[in-house]
Amino acid sequence: MTLSKIDELALRRCLSLAKRGFPAPNPHVGAVVVKGGAIVGEGFHNAAGQAHAESIALAKAGKRAKGAELYCTLEPCSHHGKTPPCTDAIIAAGVSTVTILNLDPNPKVAGLDRLKEAGLTVRVLDATDFALSAMRINEKFFWFHQTKRPFVTIKLAISLDGRIAAASGDSQWISSEPSRKAAHKLRALHGAVAVGSGTAGKDDPQLTVRHLRVVNQPLRVLFDSAGRTPEQSHLFDTALAPTILYCQSIPKLKRASLADRGVEIVEQGGKGPVDLKGALEDLGRRGVTGLLVEGGARLAARLFDQRLANKLILFVAPILVGGQESFFRSKGVQSIADAPKLNNVSWRRSGPDFQFEGYLSVLGEPKE
Repeated sequence: MTLSKIDELALRRCLSLAKRGFPAPNPHVGAVVVKGGAIVGEGFHNAAGQAHAESIALAKAGKRAKGAELYCTLEPCSHHGKTPPCTDAIIAAGVSTVTILNLDPNPKVAGLDRLKEAGLTVRVLDATDFALSAMRINEKFFWFHQTKRPFVTIKLAISLDGRIAAASGDSQWISSEPSRKAAHKLRALHGAVAVGSGTAGKDDPQLTVRHLRVVNQPLRVLFDSAGRTPEQSHLFDTALAPTILYCQSIPKLKRASLADRGVEIVEQGGKGPVDLKGALEDLGRRGVTGLLVEGGARLAARLFDQRLANKLILFVAPILVGGQESFFRSKGVQSIADAPKLNNVSWRRSGPDFQFEGYLSVLGEPKE
């Protein structure tokens, strides 16, 4: 399909808008209303529970929406959730044409059929580069609907020689302030953030978003097989943010105490480390679409070894630490040919650090 200059202008603006906000576990969506060759209304989905992009764009357009064209990065919803159906607002506004980049994989949405039934012209541009860009913005959302598990990103701060801590165990701070602020944005974008018991005990992190304005704090996930993390840990202060603890077992008195404080406990009842795949499947059933794993090295290695990680983000600081605390403690491979290869690798500056990103799996290639 040949796109006009107005099409391209509107779609570029939609993509730019879709990158805003922190709507997890909902998808990122951008929308614009075009009439007479000009954008007369625009919007994006800022946070779960708040107005959707289409409704905001239509409200800004007002009476100008009648007979106009609506462009959106994702199929408008036609079901009642925390907000009314977008399709009702589109039809009521008198929009004549709706252009969509990606169809929503959630079967509840069904916006395309509703709009067609109402007599609107609907264009789906899912074979364009614009649609691919929109899908990448929503990689966590699409992965979740493909696999029923959250998209897992491992984020670590390391020295130039691959260390995550000094010989004493000190690790604050390897990365720079700009990198730490970027990490807070990653927490907000994923909607859930996890650590293992070692990091929880050593660093006592809050795992909240503090450098950005967010409506919803991320869900905090703690993997602690024996429930050893001290009760005074920030992670068990649910006034800061909600917490789920995955363990194999936990003392009854401690379980009752944490439950009274609002901590949700999933006791798997087995032996050894937490069943990570089972935990991810449980998070998927709870609707968690993205999970940012911030440590430690052993948890990251287990996710790599079990092929449960989708993406790796490293903040590499220009310092040399030495010692044995390597960030990668995988079982290792028998030959270089067997080494996991990252795809779509990119680098960029983050203050004095470098931010490295690479993918271990991509959409359309679910892991087993």
